[in-house]
Amino acid sequence: MGVQRRFLAEGDLPQGVFYSSELWDRLQGHLEERPRGEAEEDPSFKQLIPYGVLTQGPKVFVYQRLSKSGERRLRGLWSLGVGGHARKIPGKDLQDLIEENLFRELREELEISPWPKGKPTFRGFINDDGNAVGKVHVGLLYVWDIPESKVEVREKAKMAGEFMFLEECLRVDPELWESWSWWVLQELQTGMEAVKTV
Repeated sequence: MGVQRRFLAEGDLPQGVFYSSELWDRLQGHLEERPRGEAEEDPSFKQLIPYGVLTQGPKVFVYQRLSKSGERRLRGLWSLGVGGHARKIPGKDLQDLIEENLFRELREELEISPWPKGKPTFRGFINDDGNAVGKVHVGLLYVWDIPESKVEVREKAKMAGEFMFLEECLRVDPELWESWSWWVLQELQTGMEAVKTV
């Protein structure tokens, strides 16, 4: 599921993490489904990727895509977000549709016990037209603080993951992070610094 790039913005889309209520409104009126193989090769079409980041206070869940990971273009890189391609769900508005797809991806990729209460918070969009993966995707960033839950990756041959302090993550070489994740780290750092000054 995605939307033609020309419907997303007048001119170029911002790069990085950004919030736009106008972009959210544009999505609702122009969603369409295409075969994934076709969409992956068409930069005029942006696929929607629900991107869930799990936190436990000052810690964030991080994982590394190992050599057996399905997305060969991202192997070896570190990531914060768990997510994947969205599918339409009859009768769901855009917000519920994105959340349902996000929950499906979290359950497929991770073992989370107990399942958290409440809902993740939408923090904005992620866009990176500087690489082949980013050109055909746009992320919808959700952050979910789940202090009572234990989290493990399901497919340990494909991923390795753990909670790390945000400060530790920021000391990792930026080149080792997926671009979306590095931008999200900056966003989380800004949010935590704002809390400390209140």
